[in-house]
Amino acid sequence: AGYKTIEDIKTAPIEDLMNLPLIGPKVARRIKEQVGGFVKKETWEKLEKEEAWKQKALTEY
Repeated sequence: AGYKTIEDIKTAPIEDLMNLPLIGPKVARRIKEQVGGFVKKETWEKLEKEEAWKQKALTEY
């Protein structure tokens, strides 16, 4: 992922954060909120509706 600063995380798309091991949509949203970023309402609604999302195991990396 290459995040070196809080600003990097703040500006990163939530989908990129979700690609990190053990980070799902809820954790990614909390991370964004804690660093002062935000998730667009449309993006969050889309992520909540996606049933195909499945958390990856560490062994998949």
